[in-house]
Amino acid sequence: MRRALRAAALACLVAVLAPTARGTQAPPPPPRLVLVLSIDQLRADRLDPALPGGLGRIAREGRVFADAAHAHAGTETCPGHATILTGHHPGPAGIPLNDYFDHESGRSLYCVGDEAPDARTLGPSGAAGEGRSPRRLRVTTLGDWMKQSSPATRVFAVSGKDRAAITMAGQHPDGVYWAESLPPGGFTTSRYYRDTLPEWAERWHGQDPPRDAFLAGVPPRWEHPTGVPPNGARIDDTEWEVARFLRVSGHPLRSDDRKKFLEQVGFSPWLDTITLDFARTLVEQEKVGQGSATDLLAVSLTATDTVGHLYGPGSQEARDALRRLDTDLGHF
Repeated sequence: MRRALRAAALACLVAVLAPTARGTQAPPPPPRLVLVLSIDQLRADRLDPALPGGLGRIAREGRVFADAAHAHAGTETCPGHATILTGHHPGPAGIPLNDYFDHESGRSLYCVGDEAPDARTLGPSGAAGEGRSPRRLRVTTLGDWMKQSSPATRVFAVSGKDRAAITMAGQHPDGVYWAESLPPGGFTTSRYYRDTLPEWAERWHGQDPPRDAFLAGVPPRWEHPTGVPPNGARIDDTEWEVARFLRVSGHPLRSDDRKKFLEQVGFSPWLDTITLDFARTLVEQEKVGQGSATDLLAVSLTATDTVGHLYGPGSQEARDALRRLDTDLGHF
């Protein structure tokens, strides 16, 4: 009886998926581009339909699952992003945490770290011995499946964090880029993907002064509301906020120390502004979504996470970062 029911169910499914040609319309053409946006540490109750930009548009016009929850315990960046386009829990995907102890080797491992020469990061981080690849990711992703179905499909990923871009891009993407952690900064990739940055990326970084154009729009200080009068967030300067870059409005964003300058930007909304500008340039220069097959672009925005870690999701800083991101996403 169970076998007969399964056969009947299969027959019904086939009938639904493959109706007779008579009286049916041709299926619509496939989309030219699939865009996956991940916004790190964005709590569901902060997705406000009243926001005037891109986030508000998604909340108003999209399908919003306000009560969705992670089904795994480790909600760090790497395991979280590894689930988005693989459909696997972090453990089976090989990415249990950002950093974890490997019982086979007896070592602590970084989720996307790779010591092989062919995975060396381009730029100063690579010169310091850093390597990155998806080899610890045991499974394939949506981009891999799309490329298997249609070899003309192209897959790209961009993020402020290497672990976010790499885990969403899968095993065989066409380009993966993340923010360089060491001076002079900018976006980088690894030799797992390509041996040099594309010419358009070098132009985007600028050459006068070298590799500084991407920071040209960053102001000297991050000024934002303080909550007086009340504006939906707690008043600025709460005792449990981290004072690393000041707890109050007027957070410094410029420093003669280049490494500190990059850190200050990385803990501000301008990290996402720069990421989206790089992603926009990638779309234009690589002609993403203009080929004969459906392309995939995954963008992970991480300033909500870095700002949230320092000041908390109910802070004036988090409120301002979200509103700036809403505006940037609207332009994107």
